[in-house]
Amino acid sequence: MLSAIKDMPQPFSINTKQYTNSRWWLGMLLVIVLAGVAVALSKLPVMQSAQFSSLTIGIVLGIIVGNSVFSRIATHTDVGVDYAKSILLKAGIILFGFRITFAQVAGVGWSGLLTDIVMLSGTFILAMQLGKRVFKLDEKTVILIGAGSSICGAAAVMATEP
Repeated sequence: MLSAIKDMPQPFSINTKQYTNSRWWLGMLLVIVLAGVAVALSKLPVMQSAQFSSLTIGIVLGIIVGNSVFSRIATHTDVGVDYAKSILLKAGIILFGFRITFAQVAGVGWSGLLTDIVMLSGTFILAMQLGKRVFKLDEKTVILIGAGSSICGAAAVMATEP
């Protein structure tokens, strides 16, 4: 029994072998460069006037790179990119959630809280209905899309996808 528990994979365990793997380092370098480009682009006046955040720009850059050049460099960067998509993204979402305090929620008041509940529920129900009836998706996918769209967005969907 104890050996079975010891052999179970740990979600945030540190695998020191990955740090000697060039695929991990190159993947992390790719992620850092894309994040840096997203932050730099978000500081441009045109992006600020359009109110594009570095997160939004980063997601768009990731989509562009993932659907264009990544297939050619994936064999060299996949370990680091997978690490960033799983461990670092989840940690980032958790840390981002710590920015919201109960005082901020209370400051919104009952009308704001009610509006949030109605919008969240409406978005989730709409995603569930469209996903099942119009797009004929399976229930797990519909729940994932509905929760991600109503609660947090693309980052949450990417973090919970695995």
